[in-house]
Amino acid sequence: MDIRRILVPVDFSGNAQRALGAAQAFAATFNAELRLLHVVESSPYEVYVQKGFRAHDPFYVPIADTLPGSAPHVVVKNLMDEAKVRLDQMAGAGTRSSSTVRHGRPVDEILREVDAYKPDLVVMCTHGWSGVKHLLLGSVTERIVRQCPVSVLTVRAQE
Repeated sequence: MDIRRILVPVDFSGNAQRALGAAQAFAATFNAELRLLHVVESSPYEVYVQKGFRAHDPFYVPIADTLPGSAPHVVVKNLMDEAKVRLDQMAGAGTRSSSTVRHGRPVDEILREVDAYKPDLVVMCTHGWSGVKHLLLGSVTERIVRQCPVSVLTVRAQE
């Protein structure tokens, strides 16, 4: 197995930190490069618009359609800037790493980053949700495992 690039989606949870630790161990073993990714999620309204609902509601405007400097645009930009700083801190010194922040639906944006970065491995955490919480919130990791064109290593949630 030849691992040269590892993608690590990060949601800043403790479980994501565990996944990053596993990815760093793989990176050291294989002398691989790490790419940390955080997705600032679209609002529920933006998701509805993407699916064709409520496209002409005058009270809500998708972030992509806002002007730079408008309040919604500034909020998302600030969240993305803060996430970038945190990712860079998480990567730490002494590792070959980069980080990127995207805005959108996490599954879609992770898969877009896989297409763009071309990793050999994706390392993700699970949250260990079950029952109603899993049913309502779903699992980004589960969907990535099913749809990702490269191998995915899942790091189990700490109990």
